[in-house]
Amino acid sequence: YPQELWTAAEQYFKSLADSGALLLTGGHYASARTLAQSQLPFLKGYNLGQICHITQLAISQRKLLGNFNGDIVHCEWSTSTFNSRCAQQQRPVVDPPLLACPD
Repeated sequence: YPQELWTAAEQYFKSLADSGALLLTGGHYASARTLAQSQLPFLKGYNLGQICHITQLAISQRKLLGNFNGDIVHCEWSTSTFNSRCAQQQRPVVDPPLLACPD
């Protein structure tokens, strides 16, 4: 996928996260469907399968998104980021994660 797609995706996900709005309910497929239905300019011309692949790459390789409680969220709100912050602070990982180990 072209770099322009990733640049636009990063800006879009960051703008949603800054407004506190980025939570795509469900897993990769449900999130890809939501993104496809949003008719985002940077996803124009991609089919649902490609958007699902883009969503997976945004999580696994690009680290633009992450998982939290079965949903897709901005990477800053993900379980893996939370766990990393707690490890860096040498604090235990406890529930609820968003309150237990603040920045």
